[in-house]
Amino acid sequence: MGEKRSVALQVRDFAASALFYREAFGIELQLEAAFEVEDLEEAHARALSAGAEVVREPDDGPAGREAVYRDPDGNLVSMFSRPARHG
Repeated sequence: MGEKRSVALQVRDFAASALFYREAFGIELQLEAAFEVEDLEEAHARALSAGAEVVREPDDGPAGREAVYRDPDGNLVSMFSRPARHG
């Protein structure tokens, strides 16, 4: 089918939204958490010491630095830090 893409939606009731998207559009939603941190390198070291599986090492992207991990249940967890603002 091609490359996978992600879209972030903020919903009040995840279960109800998952049911709606599955029934209305045939789309299965998967839970992925994303957390903004001040120091990604420190957070990355903490994740490694806790046994997180690294899916994508910390890297620079258009919105700052980001890394992706898999939790013990197989869910994806992203951590990111925004670039420092100057001026």
